Amino acid sequence: MKLKIIIISAISIVAFFTTFTYHLTQRADMSYYQGHRLFLKGKYAKAESHYTKAIEEGSTRRETYEELAYCYLWTGNSERSIQLFQDIVVWDPDDLEIKISLARAYSWNRRYREAIGILKGIVLTTDSDRAKKTLAEVYLWNGQPKESKIILEPLVKRYPDDQGLKLLWGKALYYTGDPEKASRVFEEVLKEGNE
Repeated sequence: MKLKIIIISAISIVAFFTTFTYHLTQRADMSYYQGHRLFLKGKYAKAESHYTKAIEEGSTRRETYEELAYCYLWTGNSERSIQLFQDIVVWDPDDLEIKISLARAYSWNRRYREAIGILKGIVLTTDSDRAKKTLAEVYLWNGQPKESKIILEPLVKRYPDDQGLKLLWGKALYYTGDPEKASRVFEEVLKEGNE
């Protein structure tokens, strides 16, 4: 009888410590997944606290930092997103999307020079059309529509069905003093949107 009690006690203690250890080591992942579920639902402000908790608990998942950076960017804390995007670029300097997101964060903080520098660097090294489109957008925000128009003209020819690109093109035309052409572009976009 004593042997049974000792064996049951030993198994219970081992089970307790195994569960406790598992819980301690998996807490960061659990916090990440709670934040990730909210992130996927578009509840970015609520997701922030779970991602922050995951980082405090020692998360090494890149996704934790990346999704938190996007949460900050999309909830008006774009200044905080800059540091996270910079950290991710250091970890993975070849990730084009993160570099573009870093440039967006800079531009949302009206730090256009930094954004333009990053995007020009991407365009020079990769010839990415996505980076070109973002660069054209930042030029418009910065009051440089001529530079935007130069970038957009070949892109509009290459991607005639891209509505977002057409809208940028229309804005560039308008701000460079060609309101008739801009009106035709906007009318075309509206017509295609109603079909």
